[in-house]
Formats: sequence, C-alpha cells, structure tokens
Amino acid sequence: MSFSAAHISKRVFVGKLGSNISHGSLSSIYRLVPQPGNNTSITHNIFTHSQYNDPATRRSFLHTETSPENKTSSIMAAPQPHIKLYTDSTPNGIKITTALEELGLEYEVEHVDISTLRQKEPWYLEINPNGRIPAIVDTFDDGEPIRVFEGGSILQYLTERYDPEHKLSFPKGSREYYECNNWLFFQHGGIGPMQGQASHFLKYAPVKIEYGVKRYVTETRRLYSVLDTQLSKSKSGYLVGDHLSIADIANLSWVIFGEYTDVDMNAFPHLKEWEARLSARPGISKGFHIPKVLGIKSDDPEGAKKYQSHHADWVIRSQQLEQEAFARK
Repeated sequence: MSFSAAHISKRVFVGKLGSNISHGSLSSIYRLVPQPGNNTSITHNIFTHSQYNDPATRRSFLHTETSPENKTSSIMAAPQPHIKLYTDSTPNGIKITTALEELGLEYEVEHVDISTLRQKEPWYLEINPNGRIPAIVDTFDDGEPIRVFEGGSILQYLTERYDPEHKLSFPKGSREYYECNNWLFFQHGGIGPMQGQASHFLKYAPVKIEYGVKRYVTETRRLYSVLDTQLSKSKSGYLVGDHLSIADIANLSWVIFGEYTDVDMNAFPHLKEWEARLSARPGISKGFHIPKVLGIKSDDPEGAKKYQSHHADWVIRSQQLEQEAFARK
C-alpha cells in the first residue's frame, strides 16, 4: 500500500541557524530566509575548514543584506505538518484531536467508525497493524510517508516534531520532560487498560460478572486517587510543571468518562476541578467533538446512554469475529 501524503521536494537537515554542520573536510552554514506568501527557504554555503574559520568569511554570509521582506530569521526552522488523522470519538481518539487543536496544527481527519469495524480492514491495517484507532500518517523529512500509531506515541511525535515552543511539552532532557513521560505512561499502562475493562464489564459484557465489575472499577478508582493526590500537590493545577502538557491531555481523555464507569468524581475534588477547568479550554472543547459529537460532552441529557447503546453491539460483534478468526487458524 502507498500512503497518501503531501510531497516534500527534498530532505533538509537544519541545525541552529548560523551554526555549522560538518561534511568531512567541509562545513556548511545554514540560514532561514522568509519568502513572500508565508513561505521560507533555507540557504546554505559550503566552505573549507580554513574558509569557515575565517571570521570575515562567516560574517559575509551570515550578515548578507536581503530585501526588507526577506530578512534573515533567528528562529530554528520547523517541519511543516502534512498530517492525516484516522480516528473516532473515543477516549483514545480524542486525546489526539484535543492535542492537535491545542497545538494549533493543521490536519486532515478521516472518520474511522469503529462500530462498522473499518479499523479491521486491510487498508487500515497497513497504517496500524493492531487494528485500533487513532493513527496518523505524516510526511517525514525524506519526503516519504510515516505512520505513527498508539496514542502515546502520536502525542510524543507531535510534540517532539511540532512543539518547539513547548505548548504541550517540556525541553528534552529536563526534569519536567521525564516527569511528563511518567504520567503519559501512567495513563497508557494504567488508566486506559483498567478503565477500559471497567467499561466493558459494566456496560458491554453480555453476562454481568460481578467480580470483573468490582475488580476493574475499584482499580480505576485507585488510579483516580493517584491523580487526585498528584494534583493536590501541584501549585500550577497541572500534572507536570507550570502548564498544560500531553500528560494532562492523555489522562483527561479517560477521566471525562469517569462517571460513565461508576466513578464518583466528588470523591476526587482536585481531579474533578482539573477536569472541569481543562474541558472548558477552547482547543480541548473543540477536540472533544472531532470527528463527531461526543455524547457525554454534549448538551444531550441522553448523551451517555446513546454512547453506550452505540458501542455495545459492535464490541461484542468484534469479539465474536476475532474468536472465529482464531478458530479457523
């Protein structure tokens, strides 16, 4: 399969503007030059080491006068996104749409309605072999498509590649960077799997197994208490550092479903306040309803009930199809 992605004409590696990148016995000086129409070009000269080490030669390139509209920029060049997002309105899906909206990135959406099992079709398995949403396809530095799947992997990709201002991230190697990873993986290894099972046994299982319900709902509550304790110690009101991050985004996408899985949010006052405050942010609020209206965050009083009825049938049908497929092997 050939991924559809925007074309990039050539590969460019850009270091700090005005710095050198060695090529054996040669060195290059890169410069980012804004062009009319909100475009930019990257110009570079290649020098011998003796030329590069000569201050006059360096200045002649770095301080070359340009027309007023083409003055040299002092910021680092950032790649331009050509993102296509494959998703549905689920906890894992909305963590990506809310992040994209908060980052202000342009992206294309394809609604993969998981209730129709589109995520199991061969074309989609080429994008995500696990047959789950979300996934993205972007254009990489070599001009070729790159696939990224699993919500945490996508969040890290987006921030590492498109968040130089650290709107949702922290400088790589900083304490906050690693602490952010802690809470990102806390969601992926804890809240996601445990709350997902709680939802299944509570809402979707054809046979109610009391042990399963108690086991996973109790564990979800325990994990919520961990978040609540962390937030009670936070001076900023965020899980990490002094601003919103992908750690908040990832956990929020599941916490908004807390009451859906019989978690009394009043038992977690810091978490409840955090959820309400973050949900009110314009970017997050918009992301909740992409690719379609999210029932539990809509004005529809029957929203949660409709969400449950929509998902109950396909969850069981998907499980049956997978059992049949394994039986044929």
